[in-house]
Amino acid sequence: RGMPTPDVVLNVPASVSKAAQKGSASSVRELCEARATVDLARSDGITPLLIASQGNHPDCIRALCRAGARVNQFADGGATPLYIATHNGHEECIRELHAAGAALDQAADGGATPLFVSVARFQPAQSISGAG
Repeated sequence: RGMPTPDVVLNVPASVSKAAQKGSASSVRELCEARATVDLARSDGITPLLIASQGNHPDCIRALCRAGARVNQFADGGATPLYIATHNGHEECIRELHAAGAALDQAADGGATPLFVSVARFQPAQSISGAG
């Protein structure tokens, strides 16, 4: 009676990803308190933290980081949660990830870093090319 069924055990990590996708920080916190694995990645390397970054869910990011999610873990292609948040212009997510220690200079496979993406996205091209 006290042992969970295999389906329950296997679905806990998937539940963290689903909660992150829905933006349900309270569900993420509950699952983390139940000791769900916060960094378990899908076959393509996507983690709950990457999902929360893509979906613009800063409260989920905060909950996952407090539970020990690795902020610099990357998916296939080298994208980190900070890279994804920066690429999508999710400023509050960027702040949460930066506060949690995400690397500004960790390059994705194409060589772009979150810092580079930020400058390219948020600064007029003229100010970049006109510097100097």
